[in-house]
Amino acid sequence: MQSSTATSPATAADIAKKLSAVFLAVSRHDGGDFLREVEESGLTLTQCRALTVIASATEDERRSARELAAQIGVTDSTFSRAIETLVQRKLVTRAEDELDRRQRQIAVTPEGGRLVSTLIARRRAGIEDFAASLTAEQSHALGLALDALLESDEVASAHDQIQRREST
Repeated sequence: MQSSTATSPATAADIAKKLSAVFLAVSRHDGGDFLREVEESGLTLTQCRALTVIASATEDERRSARELAAQIGVTDSTFSRAIETLVQRKLVTRAEDELDRRQRQIAVTPEGGRLVSTLIARRRAGIEDFAASLTAEQSHALGLALDALLESDEVASAHDQIQRREST
């Protein structure tokens, strides 16, 4: 599909539609490996999201369950049930916060970390396959657009999380 030259900036709806198409195309490149891995883990998507957000936290980040629930877009009670399952499956631990006994510290276990790493590897393999299917011109244009997005604090922070995860 050819893109027409726009004379005005794209609207949020236009960008969302185009990004949705890209995400759909990317998801077709993993051969179903990512979703198969999620299914084989026996976890719900909410539990996988909770596990991933917990695993992405650094040692010095202290976030409450309420903040974590908000980050993945679920209610406190839904998040609490997800955490309970993750604790029972020994994918996370939950302990009393030494500084505030009303709070609980949630941390990923080595087994939980391995599962998150596997899920990320499956997802990344699909993304790499998609990237390899691009022409040189498309790859260059996408690289420039991604570099521009990395100037955003939100995207830069996510990129830093990935870099930290890969260095451990």
